[in-house]
Amino acid sequence: MDELTATLFAAGCRIEHAQDPEIPGETYFVFHVSAEGTVDEVVAKHDEWHRGLRQIDRERRGIFRLSIDAQPAAGIDAQR
Repeated sequence: MDELTATLFAAGCRIEHAQDPEIPGETYFVFHVSAEGTVDEVVAKHDEWHRGLRQIDRERRGIFRLSIDAQPAAGIDAQR
């Protein structure tokens, strides 16, 4: 997942090991990423990341989460 995440979200990625506040002992890895683009472009990257997630062992899929800080692409009016 590291390689796919770095490819899709080249602006950078921070990985956090987190614990579910409601389920004792439930831990997972959160990929905190930034993405610039239109809503459609960011959603496409999100979807591709999840397609990649489906390629790994079914039992391990649940330990990964994606958190996207979406930013408007340069030249897009953020006020609209």
